[in-house]
Amino acid sequence: MSDIIDANIESGWRFVADGKFSEAVGVFQRLVDVDPNNHAAIHGMGLCQQRLGSPDAALKHLRKAVRLGPEVAVYHNSLGAVLSHQGNHYKAATSFRKAIKLDPDSAESHQNLGRSLQSQGRLQAASQSYREALRLDPDNQGCRLRLAGLLLMTREIREAQKEFREILHAERENLRAVYGLAQCYQATGDLRRAEGCYRIVIGKDPDDPQAFNSLGTLFRTQGRLPEAEELFRKAIEIAPRYGRAHANLGSIQELQGRLTEAEISLRTAIDLEPELDIAHNNLGLVLQKLGRHADARDSYDRALRINPDYSLAHNNLANIELQAGEVETAIKHYREAIRLKPDYAMAYNNLGRALQQTSNLAEAESTYRKAIELSPQLDLAWTNLGNLLLAGNRVDEASVCYLNAIKLRPSYAMAHNNLGLVMMRKRQFGKAEMSLKRALGIDPQLHLAHHNLGRVHQARRQYAEAEACYRRAIEISPDYAVAMNSLGEVSHLQGHREQAAQWFKKASDANPRNGAALTNLGRMYQDLGRHDDALAAFDRAIKLMPKHPVAPTSKARLLRETGQTDKAIAVLRGVISDMPGFAPAHVDLGLIYRDQGKYDDAIGCFEQATRIDPSIASAWVNLADQLGQVNRLEEATAAISRALQIDDKFAAAHAVEAELLARASKPEAAAAALRKAKELAPEGDRVVRAVAFVKSVAA
Repeated sequence: MSDIIDANIESGWRFVADGKFSEAVGVFQRLVDVDPNNHAAIHGMGLCQQRLGSPDAALKHLRKAVRLGPEVAVYHNSLGAVLSHQGNHYKAATSFRKAIKLDPDSAESHQNLGRSLQSQGRLQAASQSYREALRLDPDNQGCRLRLAGLLLMTREIREAQKEFREILHAERENLRAVYGLAQCYQATGDLRRAEGCYRIVIGKDPDDPQAFNSLGTLFRTQGRLPEAEELFRKAIEIAPRYGRAHANLGSIQELQGRLTEAEISLRTAIDLEPELDIAHNNLGLVLQKLGRHADARDSYDRALRINPDYSLAHNNLANIELQAGEVETAIKHYREAIRLKPDYAMAYNNLGRALQQTSNLAEAESTYRKAIELSPQLDLAWTNLGNLLLAGNRVDEASVCYLNAIKLRPSYAMAHNNLGLVMMRKRQFGKAEMSLKRALGIDPQLHLAHHNLGRVHQARRQYAEAEACYRRAIEISPDYAVAMNSLGEVSHLQGHREQAAQWFKKASDANPRNGAALTNLGRMYQDLGRHDDALAAFDRAIKLMPKHPVAPTSKARLLRETGQTDKAIAVLRGVISDMPGFAPAHVDLGLIYRDQGKYDDAIGCFEQATRIDPSIASAWVNLADQLGQVNRLEEATAAISRALQIDDKFAAAHAVEAELLARASKPEAAAAALRKAKELAPEGDRVVRAVAFVKSVAA
């Protein structure tokens, strides 16, 4: 009888081997009808039902087989396979472990356990299971392919290459291994070999959409966008429901500025594969460019819900948050992007921008330098580092950064613009104008360059030209508060105080977070005698920029003017404590000490200001004036010479020079200096004082 049963079971398995699962079920069912506890037949029925698309019936029979034959390893392995197919990877792993405990030498069970562990995200454990399966069965190239793919996923590229080559040594026509080797080459930047491997796959299997798609991604990284688009369209032609190819096509359209087409392609990808994280991320990029920032944020959030470890989506979401002023949230996402991808140079660059906004300048600098270390070709990082160094008055270092950015990308308009700022800081206005006009030649719509060219004209006292540049900047960018602020400044310089106040008010209305405009508005109110309004403007600016020194320094000037000297000193000492390198605060504190008759303290403050920033003409003028007051004429003469080297059209400098020459008994030279001062500012307070002093000495 047992021989008959065994023969029938063998007959059932022959049907299974031939793919005749319905016939096999019939054989196994007849055996179970004879013996309901025949666990071998029940096991066979379970496997066949799984193949016939009846997973619930399969589970029922396999569980019964395990219950009736708990010591049969293959039953546990089969049960695990069905559970894994249904996505129940944790229970599947339990079944595979039971199978391995009963039969430690089952390569199949070790491989299946690896697959379940990999599905759980336990990649190291999965790798160990695959390796054990290969130790038991070194010729199992399917398992080796899984191990190689896992190693590629975990960025163990050299190990992955080794495994792919081992497969090809055994099976030269294994296209999956050729494809995997192409991905390894692409990951290591060997794009020529990667392209060659992809073309081998396409040549052998012209209906493989994945190979066309992957070759397209390679071409995209090389900037070969039309060729990449053609490959993505070919992948879609082969497999119209291939969501990733639609997503990649959308990315090409986004890069080419075809945003409407890109949105359609990406939404198609999401309709086909709702859990495709890259499609949601790329849709966010498109929506962001279309100005639909709330929708973009939702897309990035969706990408991260699908894949919390998606570093690119963290970076892109951070960019949205930074733009919205949510700096701390942005920093959190940038740091997470870097944690997930430690060599992510652009995330370091963007983190630097966010840290700079929080005045965490030392970490911002080190972050930019890390970005450059990771990617020396990243011109944005060179430019941003230059911006930070320029803000810290490290002018020569900033210049090197901008020149590096321009060398990397000669058509980089913003780098030319910023190099112009360096030249302005060095008071090399001809070179500044040249750099800014070069930026505008590359990008005539770069409102920043129009504005900065206006600053050059303003520094040359070419106020009409400056005003035209500022107005052009506002035409291009109507809400550009900085240009409105500069129009206020140039109006003030021409004596139009009411008009200046109106422009400063427009600037603060256009950007309520513009502390600089509020500070200037406060100064105008101060000049107009509206001291309460001035104080309110300064306090609002300080609240917006608590670590920025300009607003509190301006407030201190108002306090000094209104006789609140002790309060002014306290404010200035606070500024110097927070930012010792802010030269104007030292100048203003020196002026208070001068008024109090503390001449040595005043001279010390002015000297410190000139050491911090030797380009501030007013610091040299005040130092010269004070040195002259205590009869240190040689030092005073050297100081006023420095002031005039910086700005030979500074009326106060010529006035102080006249006084020093009068003290030195050089009346003709004093008269010449005084004439120059009167030409520049005939009614200036400092000039009027010098006229009186020179007359008194002559008398």
